[in-house]
Amino acid sequence: MAPRGPARLAIVSVAITLAACATKLDFDAVSAGNLARDGGVDAAVSGRFPMRDGGQEAGPGLAPSEQVKRDAATADAASRQDAGSAVTPFSCKSLQPEPAFCDEFEQVGLLSRWDFHVVNPPSAGVVDIDESSALSGKGSLLAVINANVTDACLDCAAFVGRTLEPLAGPSRIRVDVDLRLEQIDSVLGRGITVFRFGFVDANGEVSAHVLDVVSTGANAVSYFTEYLSTDLASADGSSEAPEPAINRWVHLRYQLDVNTPSGTGNSASLWLDTTEVFAGTLTHALLSNTPFVELGVPGLDSYTVDAANPNQSWRVRFDNFVVRVEPL
Repeated sequence: MAPRGPARLAIVSVAITLAACATKLDFDAVSAGNLARDGGVDAAVSGRFPMRDGGQEAGPGLAPSEQVKRDAATADAASRQDAGSAVTPFSCKSLQPEPAFCDEFEQVGLLSRWDFHVVNPPSAGVVDIDESSALSGKGSLLAVINANVTDACLDCAAFVGRTLEPLAGPSRIRVDVDLRLEQIDSVLGRGITVFRFGFVDANGEVSAHVLDVVSTGANAVSYFTEYLSTDLASADGSSEAPEPAINRWVHLRYQLDVNTPSGTGNSASLWLDTTEVFAGTLTHALLSNTPFVELGVPGLDSYTVDAANPNQSWRVRFDNFVVRVEPL
């Protein structure tokens, strides 16, 4: 299947993911924008970033809920708060059993917990701890893509990433994070990637699952997309989901059931509050047993950007990030 809609976001940022994973010990080079570009991007993708037709998701309760129930392991963040509301208690230390990775975004020095921190090029934006707003505590992770980015910046990005421990066998991976979309590009069809989970093999090839957020002009919709860097033309994803609302905290839950760490027969789901963005069997193999995760803006759609129609700023905020891994 040819790339459609938000699949292009996954495609244009393959080179960034590969370079960040390959050079995660050379943070200065990554942040300075010394990243290999994917020479096949322009050949693989042409034309406008179209909005997809259709439909609402089959998940229950498409209307925003005022109270989102979490299970006991995430009870510390049980009440979702709108912008300006009181913060909700959350503590990584209180989570039992101890998660594989957790970040409250309360401490300076992202690289003490994350393996790579990418702003490409440095003028493209920022991703860092910010204390002007949070769902819990004082700090959150804020990712910003600056306005006036031109079409020369197909690989603009601002994100953090971490390589997780190799899977010991069949496993269930669950990622929980709260996010708030604060500003969007008002041009219909432009979008960003805000979350990526994937695997890199010994040859540097990537299989990944991403959440893309796309502007409808005044609001935004989202898509789940999976892709292989070896077969970009087969990138595929879900129908559009009517989330996230602007300036409202929503809870993202991604779950991956890995039956064959280096093969097929695996399944995944991704929810935004009570809206199901995707749930089903994955099309592509996972390529390896060593996962990575990226948060912020790992991908920016610049296909409709030119000197006369520059990019407009995007702002997205994250809090209470948790990764759990358990045997199946």
